Amino acid sequence: MTMQDLIKLARFYGRFTPSYTKIGYFGRGLFLKRYATDFSGQRWVVTGASGGIGRAIVHAAAKNGAEVLAVARSEAKLKGAIAQLPAAVAARVSYEVADMSLQESTQGLLERMVASGKKIDVLINNVGVLFNELTVTREGREATFVTNLLSHYLLTEGLIQQDCFNDKAAIINMTSGGMYNAPVGTAR
Repeated sequence: MTMQDLIKLARFYGRFTPSYTKIGYFGRGLFLKRYATDFSGQRWVVTGASGGIGRAIVHAAAKNGAEVLAVARSEAKLKGAIAQLPAAVAARVSYEVADMSLQESTQGLLERMVASGKKIDVLINNVGVLFNELTVTREGREATFVTNLLSHYLLTEGLIQQDCFNDKAAIINMTSGGMYNAPVGTAR
């Protein structure tokens, strides 16, 4: 590791550690409005639900009364995430398997959601990836772009066009601070 790499690391962590750690969470929380946490009667959809922030959102929403549709590409991981919940809470969580790096899989998810006829109160587009190398899907698209942006757009717009949202529904698009330190490169 060179001195330049060390300086880059120090700048990165010096800039973002206060924001993206418990320090930042606590500090910003002092000024946030406290919202009601009873989500009874609401239907939530969370992509990237098998781990990390997505799993935490699924757990919190279900524990607070929401009916949750958890979406991820791994059925085993989805079942594992749901199994961590108490039985009464887990009963409020269903799941759909979809690979959001593929447009065809996202389209299939959309079609199944529309066919269910269930209206949505909260959509959380959480799934995301950041590959170190150029990764192209079998559909010929760059995987990070499709997963982090295009699939979110296709799913959200499709649900809007099919009138799948309740009045006053919330759409939340997540992203990661991990991208701040990633260089923008070009394909070779």
